[in-house]
Amino acid sequence: MRFLLSIFGALVMAVGLVVAPSSMAAQDDPHLDDLFEQLAVEKNERRAEMLQDAIWEAWLDAESPSVNLMMERSLVALDGDDMPTALSLLNAIVDLRPDYAEGWNKRATLFFLMEDYDQSMADIQKTLELEPRHFGALTGLSSILSAYGEYEKALEAYQEALKINPFLPDSKERLQTLTKKVEGQKI
Repeated sequence: MRFLLSIFGALVMAVGLVVAPSSMAAQDDPHLDDLFEQLAVEKNERRAEMLQDAIWEAWLDAESPSVNLMMERSLVALDGDDMPTALSLLNAIVDLRPDYAEGWNKRATLFFLMEDYDQSMADIQKTLELEPRHFGALTGLSSILSAYGEYEKALEAYQEALKINPFLPDSKERLQTLTKKVEGQKI
């Protein structure tokens, strides 16, 4: 019995090492500061795209093989419209790594797709608490505020996202639409 307990203890410790949060979460990667600084002033769209890709890559890395695998599988489930599987995996990710901003962001995206805007908003707030520069979360926040008819706040959130990432897709059209709604003009 003692032998089984020692093996069980070793297994628990090994699993804990695989899923335990590292001392530095992905959103704290020191290279992100440089990437964000470059993105904010970049003039070339292609280089900006490369900077965005590097930021997303850093955000997606949970610095845990097991969490990275769960994230990969959740994205496959999302892509296949398997919402229950994606939700189960993303719930496990935020439980295992509550300091991992991208776990919260991806779950916020799933809740948005499920039209559970209140839960999506809660996860966006947690994402932004962990990574205030998360332009994806700010864009999602803008979309939810717009769905709630809070156009002024939606515009503010979107403008904040654009300060961080001036190369958001369809930004001119989105700004124009939100500005017209704030000003009370018909679109």
